[in-house]
Amino acid sequence: GELSPEEVERTIRELAALASRDGWPTLQAVREGNVYAMNGSWYFSRPGPRLVDGLEALALFLNSSRSQPQNSVGVKLNVNLLAKLPRV
Repeated sequence: GELSPEEVERTIRELAALASRDGWPTLQAVREGNVYAMNGSWYFSRPGPRLVDGLEALALFLNSSRSQPQNSVGVKLNVNLLAKLPRV
């Protein structure tokens, strides 16, 4: 499903906190622009079929040579925009 406005706001705050951590810019995935976001609560918090869906999506992200894996349940983040988020 779609994210509520509150979930979007929380995600932006959490991304800002993550991007402001020491060492963030030196991570290989960040340097190469391969940072993805998924709904962790939906795919990884509880055992069940969604866990398998989440793992399949991670496999697509890790093995895809495309900028965005087809049929993806996540989104590729623009790391340049993340660097401009207000520090938390």
